[in-house]
Amino acid sequence: MQTVERSLSPEDEARQLRHALNEIEQETRRDKKKEVQLTLNLAEVMESLGDELTTQGFRISQLRQRTEFAPQSVEPHSFE
Repeated sequence: MQTVERSLSPEDEARQLRHALNEIEQETRRDKKKEVQLTLNLAEVMESLGDELTTQGFRISQLRQRTEFAPQSVEPHSFE
């Protein structure tokens, strides 16, 4: 049996390329949409955390004055 190789017409080839490009664009848009949604979610969480800390009376100026919030060196923990 002989295999006949058919080449696509320029119009069919263009259609296939356009379809492939459209699929890539949709994937990219979905990924970008997810990234934007995650960024918005993170911003909302950070704002909520800031509001809660403010409600509890934490202020950056007060925290900087406290010695217990000053940067301290951290010693590695040994698991013996």
